[in-house]
Amino acid sequence: MKRIIALCLTLVLMFTLLAAPIPAHTEAEADPYYIEGGAGTTLTFWMPMNYYQSLYFQDMNEHPFFKFMEEKTGVHINFIHPAEEQAEQQLTLMVSSGNYYDLLMDAWYPGGPEAAVDDGAFLDLALYLDEYMPNYKAAATNADGSFSDWEWKPEEKELFQIKPEEPFMPVFTTVKGYVWCVGQVWNSQLEADSGPVIRKDWLDEAGLAMPETIDELEAVLEAFKQRGVIPMTIEPLGYSTSYFSNALTSAWNLDGMYASLEPDGKTVSDHLFIQPAFRDYLAKLADWYAKGYIDPDFMNADEDTNASKMLSDELGVWMNFYGDPSYYAEYYVGDQAFNMEPMPLPRLSKDQTLRWHQKYVVEPYTWITVSPTCKTPEIAAQWLDKWYLPESILRLSYGIEGETYEMADGVPMFLPEFFTDEDVPADAAVQTKLWLSSPGYYSYRSQLLQYNSGDSSTLSPMNIASQVWSQNAEPTMRVPYTLFSDDDWGEMEEYIIEVYTYAEPMILKFITGQESLDKFDEFVQTCKDLGIEEATAMWQDAVNVALELQEAAAE
Repeated sequence: MKRIIALCLTLVLMFTLLAAPIPAHTEAEADPYYIEGGAGTTLTFWMPMNYYQSLYFQDMNEHPFFKFMEEKTGVHINFIHPAEEQAEQQLTLMVSSGNYYDLLMDAWYPGGPEAAVDDGAFLDLALYLDEYMPNYKAAATNADGSFSDWEWKPEEKELFQIKPEEPFMPVFTTVKGYVWCVGQVWNSQLEADSGPVIRKDWLDEAGLAMPETIDELEAVLEAFKQRGVIPMTIEPLGYSTSYFSNALTSAWNLDGMYASLEPDGKTVSDHLFIQPAFRDYLAKLADWYAKGYIDPDFMNADEDTNASKMLSDELGVWMNFYGDPSYYAEYYVGDQAFNMEPMPLPRLSKDQTLRWHQKYVVEPYTWITVSPTCKTPEIAAQWLDKWYLPESILRLSYGIEGETYEMADGVPMFLPEFFTDEDVPADAAVQTKLWLSSPGYYSYRSQLLQYNSGDSSTLSPMNIASQVWSQNAEPTMRVPYTLFSDDDWGEMEEYIIEVYTYAEPMILKFITGQESLDKFDEFVQTCKDLGIEEATAMWQDAVNVALELQEAAAE
């Protein structure tokens, strides 16, 4: 009897619980956008507006994404939009007064991020990552691309040769372990979008194959010279300090950046100027210049003049081209079979694997910091974390479902109307087209689809060019993103300025034959006397710190 009574009581209790109303907050808390205490909270957000944003919005609360965020989280944003030319002045006033808005966008503190946290300008977000920012942490620490696997079809990754990107968290972390910002993150390596291009129609007419080595390129330049055109143009300094170029120096395993790495991935190489291989490189350029293979006015050429020469049937090889080679065909008005195609980075030998190709480095882009004066830092941290949820990624990268994209086979695909301005709702189009470079998660796939007019089944001319420019090459020379203290950066920069002021005119003289390369040893010694080795040592110290941060993040 006791067992029967107990069973009855248990059944009564179960039915009572089942019949009881569910507390109102349970359903809300199940919403991934729920922020406890978020409803009715206002955060101030200092955010410079760029020119294009100002064309469409008086205030970013008008932007569909921020409308969506307020509706989902209950948090209202009070935007402060300084004009671009006033942003630096306003930031200086904030630093001097110590009065900060809750959120700051692209704010660089004098002395760097670590000093900003120590001085009470930036909040250390490491204290909030685990409890309040799990989505951001997952995105910024991801090292195998899995964070965004839901966005891709497997066959797309294979077609576009998608590789995982290095994690971003180390560049958002200081030596003391402060996480100083919420920054833009991508998990897939971005394609190379610069390299050499060649007039393929002239190559075909000469009966020559696409050059792959320096010797093969020299044969092509001779053929183009016989044609009566300028065979090739090079960087205005004969090398480049930009990671968008160096397509010719790479054959000699040289990088024109201020610092580059040895094959061990840890040791900073001797500077370009004092390496013996640089003499060999200059000797080749001097020889080609004397033979008439290089534009005699290369030192004054820019993108517009090179494009004009290419379209006017005057130039055969453009060594430091950036963008889509097929784009220029639309503007050709001559009477030849104009065909400008990407050319592989030339090598010294067929079996050489290059250690350089153009690659976007993992570093802070469009970052947001939280101020210690924010009265609701937990809410601010959670609000920023919501940017990394899948629905937010879709909103920022693809727009509004049913208006700009649809889900097909489990992945987002742009609607055909997205690519015709007249059929797409203005707010949806503006949201997607203006915010690819926003903070949050940068969807590389969305960019590819936009560039390919929504087609993810075939390679566009730009995709083909990207693969040509990165074939037989790995970007292992690039130093990781490094943070110098102001004093160290300033001292290093003083050495660099002294050296480059001397070296750059001399390099042009070597190439043009005004100075004999017999003076190269003297050139090297002068660079050393001016402090190039001291600058390299300071880079080594900074790289050591960056590598330590990478190791700490991996653990």
